[in-house]
Amino acid sequence: MLNVMQAVTPADTMVEISVRVMAFWSVIYGYAMQRSKPMLKPYEPSDLSAQAVDRRVLVQAVKAALVD
Repeated sequence: MLNVMQAVTPADTMVEISVRVMAFWSVIYGYAMQRSKPMLKPYEPSDLSAQAVDRRVLVQAVKAALVD
């Protein structure tokens, strides 16, 4: 993951890249933990499948990791 992040954010220092990767994995882990319980159910769009919601959350997490 560090190599990928370094390739897409070449101007960043290794410290900045490491923090981006840590933030990304923290979001993914937190989402997975909440998803495994019904904690997110009240907020889940009823017109999308769980897989569609998961995909959109992952896309947003990736975008957030790449934006300053």
